[in-house]
Amino acid sequence: MLFQRVQLPTPAILEHRPGAVELGTLWISPVNQNYEGPRTAYGDPYHGYWIADVSKSNDQFGTSDDLKSLSAELHRRNMYLMIDIVVNNVMATSTTPDYSSYFFSDKSYYHPYCPVDWGNTTSEENCWLGDQKVALPDLDTRNAAVIKHYGEWIQNLVQEYSIDGLRIDAAKHVQMDFWPTFCAKAGVFCMGEVFGDNSIEPVAHYQGPQSLDSVLNYPFYSGLVEAFTIPGPNNITALVQIIEESKQKFAYVSNAMVLTFLMDGIPIVYYGQEQGFSGDSDPVRPSYANIVLPAGV
Repeated sequence: MLFQRVQLPTPAILEHRPGAVELGTLWISPVNQNYEGPRTAYGDPYHGYWIADVSKSNDQFGTSDDLKSLSAELHRRNMYLMIDIVVNNVMATSTTPDYSSYFFSDKSYYHPYCPVDWGNTTSEENCWLGDQKVALPDLDTRNAAVIKHYGEWIQNLVQEYSIDGLRIDAAKHVQMDFWPTFCAKAGVFCMGEVFGDNSIEPVAHYQGPQSLDSVLNYPFYSGLVEAFTIPGPNNITALVQIIEESKQKFAYVSNAMVLTFLMDGIPIVYYGQEQGFSGDSDPVRPSYANIVLPAGV
């Protein structure tokens, strides 16, 4: 499945991004209400990630009817709609915000303010992202009321707009055991952002029945940067090591097949390869399913 992420007002997406209709899935920025106050030290919330009330729509991106129309048009074209969501936090302009305007409107739903001690998992899950100019108050996702209301919210959101998948922002900053219940309520594919370097284990840890269906492959991204940035270390060995470790620690890895679609030339995929057939040799007719061929030129 190919994804294209766009960050445009909802009515403009199909009008201004005609190439999107050639892909299987359209992934859009969060559609929920953002901060609406005076301009901050870091500008305005054009990106959609400074959540105010998650139960309301972001008027800057369009109306509720616009989103329904987008979803219907994508499905008419046999495409899927994935939306970005922010669960970990809301946005504030101080570390002592007035919580009354948020979906979770009481201070007891949040962790007390503390800056993140990076590398400390408990701190990364419980402390606030951002800084004292733009703070991101951290929801207590072990609070029974937070779990209940978030589950009801995501179930309603998915059903109202016929959403096919979720990309979850800052997934590693929420306790891992929160996600299976949340994603079960959503009832759709859940892909999480688990930001990191080229270390596989801290990212792969979040993929599977104990957490999320899928994670963004930041280790592979880091390996690509090391291997191909010019000027740079040209460290192809690091990329090879990341691929090898990925085979062991990520679930359902068939990325060697995917690579043929990203190379120059015409991709070649033999029947049976998608099912993991091992093939055979002559005189038995080989399926070649155990062979990943480079793209034809």
